[in-house]
Amino acid sequence: MAEFLAERHPLPEGFLPLVNIDPSDPDAPTALRAILATTKQARLRLRQVNRSLGNPEGAGLDTDGGLQHYGYRRVHSAGLIAILVSGFDDGTNALDSVQFWRRQICVAFGTALLIRDDAPENPYSAAAGLLHEIGFLLLDIERSDLTALLPTLGRRRGGLNADAERAVLGYALHELTVVILGRWGVPAPIITAVLERERGPLERGPLGSALWTAVEGANTLGFGGAFYPQRRDLDPRLARAIERFYGSSGEIARRVDRVLAGVLLEDGPVGPESAA
Repeated sequence: MAEFLAERHPLPEGFLPLVNIDPSDPDAPTALRAILATTKQARLRLRQVNRSLGNPEGAGLDTDGGLQHYGYRRVHSAGLIAILVSGFDDGTNALDSVQFWRRQICVAFGTALLIRDDAPENPYSAAAGLLHEIGFLLLDIERSDLTALLPTLGRRRGGLNADAERAVLGYALHELTVVILGRWGVPAPIITAVLERERGPLERGPLGSALWTAVEGANTLGFGGAFYPQRRDLDPRLARAIERFYGSSGEIARRVDRVLAGVLLEDGPVGPESAA
């Protein structure tokens, strides 16, 4: 199944080269410009995302303007989001594609926040957050008869977990994702981080620890939907990081919605928190 999904749904053009840019390289901004210049649709969506990164003055900025206005890290993350979502933004069945991407963007933001303290130059944090459930999305596009069974199971068990997924599918969703990522040639640190889902917090590496803490954080913030109901309080480290960089959990939720609205070429926020 994983091999079929990876072949039928290749990574969008430009995404993997963007992931592989070394942020410590002085030429990283030049490489980013060159990659984004190859895809008209990505540039269009990135302009929309630029306006939603937090400052109205950024509306409509091109790549150079975004780099000057926001800095490399934020534009790089926005580029990853714009390219990936534009390549997989329709065709879902049991999954609501908008809610799915809200969750992935929230996890990407949380992973990037947490990894800064442990490995500030880690180039894979945002990509790991965006990709950690890509197998779920592709399975739903091709085999919604399987994924349609998961919401009921998720509610009964208080949220999906690897054992629940194996009970329905014969494999866990992160295992499916890992094989797909390998077929795509995604860097090994991202694959390792996804694979660490079932390990305890002390057994995970820095990226895996940040990723799965951010996943729990997304559930706590209400991004889980029917599959992952709202959970306990935020992990203290994540709560402090959100307070430091966003000011409040409500603000990170609004930022997620604004960014996703930009990627989807919509004019306004897409989630219920944005009305608050």
